[in-house]
Formats: sequence, C-alpha cells, structure tokens
Amino acid sequence: MNHFNKPRVTAINPTTGVVSFVRDPLIPLCVGNQADIVPFPCSTGPITEYIPAYNSRYQALLIKVDRRFSGRLQFTGSYAFSRFTSSQASTTSPTDPSGGFFQDCRNCAYGINDADRPHRFTFNILYEIPDLKSGNRWIRQVLNAWTVSSITQMVSAPPMNVIIANVDLYGDGISTALLPGLKVREFGRGVDANQVRKLVAKYNATYPTLPNPDGTFPNYRKRTAENQIIPVITLPDVFSNGGTFSSTDLRVTKAIPIREGISVNLAVESFNIFNVANLTNYNAILNQPAFGQPTDRINQVFGSGGPRAFQISARLRF
Repeated sequence: MNHFNKPRVTAINPTTGVVSFVRDPLIPLCVGNQADIVPFPCSTGPITEYIPAYNSRYQALLIKVDRRFSGRLQFTGSYAFSRFTSSQASTTSPTDPSGGFFQDCRNCAYGINDADRPHRFTFNILYEIPDLKSGNRWIRQVLNAWTVSSITQMVSAPPMNVIIANVDLYGDGISTALLPGLKVREFGRGVDANQVRKLVAKYNATYPTLPNPDGTFPNYRKRTAENQIIPVITLPDVFSNGGTFSSTDLRVTKAIPIREGISVNLAVESFNIFNVANLTNYNAILNQPAFGQPTDRINQVFGSGGPRAFQISARLRF
C-alpha cells in the first residue's frame, strides 16, 4: 500500500533517453537514523495489506446420461458448460490496463480464473464379454470372464493473460503489465489472435521507439521511469492461448477363479491410447520470442493425458 517501488524521474538524457530516478514511496524513505525513531514518519520497505476481498464465482450447466443395458453393457456420458471468474490472488499480479495499482483498483483485477474451462466432456463405457457356455473347459477358462472398459475426456483450452514483463509501463513500481486494451485472462475468452495482433500494433505505435527502416534503432529510445527500454513487440506467425485436452484410456481385465471365493484379477491398462500431444504451459510473455508457444506436454504417472503409457497389474480377491 506504500507503493514502495514507485519511481520518481529526476533527469532524462535528451540524446539517449536514459532516465535517472529515485525510489519515491508515499511514506518517504528513512534517512540516517530515522528508522530508529519509532514515531518518525518514514519507511524502509513495502507495506502489505491483507483484506477479506478475494472473491470467485463458478457457474455451470451439467448434463449427464447414465445407462445400463441388460446385455452386459453400460455407459455414462456427461457434459459441463461453465464459467469461472475470480479476483487476482496476489498484489504482485499485473496492474489493470489504466495503470492503477491492484491495491487501489481491486475490481480491475477481477476476471477469468486460470482454471476456467468452458466445455468438459467425459464418456466412459464398460462391456462384459459374454461367457461361453459349452466347449472345452480349458478354452472356456481362457475366453470367459473378460471385461473391457474405457474413459474419454475432452476439455477446452485455458484462458491466458497477455503479459509485458520487466517493463514498468505506468511508473507505478510494478514491472509487469497486461497488454494495454486487455483485461485479466481475456485471450481465449472473447479475444482471439487477430485482436491481439491489433492491440500489439497499437502498443507499438504508442509506447516504444520504433526501429529505422534498416532494422537498427535510433540513439534515443523511449524508456520507463525505471530506465527500462520499452520493447517493440514482434509476434510469431502462429500463437495461441493454449491447447485443448483430449485423452482416451482403455482397460482390459480378466478374472481367473482359483477356488470358491478366491480369484485373481489381471488387468492391462493403456493411458492416452491415441497418444494425443496435449501441449501445455503456453508462454504468456509478449516480449519473449516464444510467446503463445507450448513449452511442455502434460505429464503423467499412470494418469490421463500424458504420453501413451501402459500398466499391467494383478489383484488377489478373497
């Protein structure tokens, strides 16, 4: 709340644009032994305010179909259409587009939550293969008591903040800002890649010093109040707010009777059987070359969504 890192410009070099500045919090910095004088109105660091103002709202419509057939087949399908909004959890989150502090403009930091997924579809099916009633006993022992089941999940892509990092655009002491013109996690939720391109073009025409026709920069470069050169943003040809999630898992089980009341269940499981990439961790930093590019695949330890994996298990039942 003290805006401890807020800079105050003391000089600007007219030839290079280099900025000289000092820290200028609302409560003046302590000088000499002022910090040792208890009632003296000076500050030595940030002041953190904790408020009961974190708010979130989840709205959803869920449709579910559950059916069991007499012929050893059953399935369940569900679809959820939802929207998840919340306050930013941290005072170090990006400032609002008008340049105000999160502390001074709490409602400005309210927007789409990182966990928002508008569409979720899940379908699972289980089929018990009919048993042979006649024939060789050993063949029946091999071919009977098999069960096949699978589960498929599909989830829409996440939202993304579009961030300009290490640049204090508004002179408020916070060197992280949303791309001007965007709200919290609006990319992928009403704002597409073409709209981001238009906003970046507007930013480039407003904030930084543009390069010369030959690609070099003039000696004078526009800087922030903290002497950071305001970067020109160059977007990759293709970028995205994130990828959709899709995975199908399959299990085949076999029950082997040992004696009355005792059996062994063998199972073979395959996770993400179609080996869908399910890319994740898309880079949200505009002034980095990999903006809007995935940096990882969803990982798994015998779970859904990661690289295709198999598991064999045995379970004794008694």
